[in-house]
Amino acid sequence: MIVFTSINTGYLDKALVLAESVKRWHPDVSFHIVLADYQPGNEYINQWVDHVEYLDAFEFSQDKAFLFQHNVVELCTLLKPIYAGKLASLYSEQHVIYLDPDTMLF
Repeated sequence: MIVFTSINTGYLDKALVLAESVKRWHPDVSFHIVLADYQPGNEYINQWVDHVEYLDAFEFSQDKAFLFQHNVVELCTLLKPIYAGKLASLYSEQHVIYLDPDTMLF
């Protein structure tokens, strides 16, 4: 199973709480963060985050005019179905689940 969330850097702390809670209850899950920001490095990958997909991995990321037509929430929302589709095509045998970054599993 793959669980992912879509954030900007300002929501990173919330996404890491979500990742930790997912891994606590389901350690076999692969947790991904879609980060609506350009790749600064891999410092966001830790013991709970298995993969970070940065904005520059998406085709439209080089179109600055397109990007600046959207606020942060719109951009993060736009990335969700695109990334879910990518995961579904790459890992068709796995379940793909999206969770909002401000949630936590109990």
